[in-house]
Amino acid sequence: LSLTYVDRGRLLICSVRDVSAQKAHEEALKSSEEAFRAIFEGVLDGIAVVEPDGLRVVAANTALGAIFGYGSPDPLLGRPLVDLLVPEDRQGVADRAAQIRSGGEGAVHRCSALRADGSIIQIDCNGSWTVYRNRGALLLTLRDVTAEVRALSDLEMSERRLRAFFEGAPDSIFLKDENLRYVQGNPAMARLCGYSRSRSSGRSCTRSRRSRANRRACRRDR
Repeated sequence: LSLTYVDRGRLLICSVRDVSAQKAHEEALKSSEEAFRAIFEGVLDGIAVVEPDGLRVVAANTALGAIFGYGSPDPLLGRPLVDLLVPEDRQGVADRAAQIRSGGEGAVHRCSALRADGSIIQIDCNGSWTVYRNRGALLLTLRDVTAEVRALSDLEMSERRLRAFFEGAPDSIFLKDENLRYVQGNPAMARLCGYSRSRSSGRSCTRSRRSRANRRACRRDR
């Protein structure tokens, strides 16, 4: 509604415009933004919206702040994304961002990042192209996988130790299937059987050259 007086106030011009559609659009946009914000803050992974030029973080959720050791995402806003990474991984992430911007498909990229206290963590980063506030931007999802990487490293170390013990043990160590055929054995087992390790696999202990000792082992297995 618009009112305009003319002719020294003796005439009043009244203009009326129907804004129902505009109001409905504004309400729908507000609801959509509230739903996006709820998802943005509710996920456990860190989420960042990054501008393509300079790779500066323009929006981030609370989870992302926690990943980097902050109580809120505010310290991350305005910072170049690559500044959060160890120097040797920065170029790789920048190249991946350029690839996504040019239309390439996003893929999970693992890199090392720096927390607020200076400690190094391992993160998986995945990205896609999106529109943020009417401008193109990168939408990144980051996950802290430090514990998984450490557990895998510990498992590999344990397997190497077991393999070293298995290969170097002076006693015969072997695995058999339900038919008492050798599945796997160490060098000491091969010497006991009188066959090379490759020839021992799949053979019954009773067919080995040194059958007396092996038959005793077979009886114990039964």
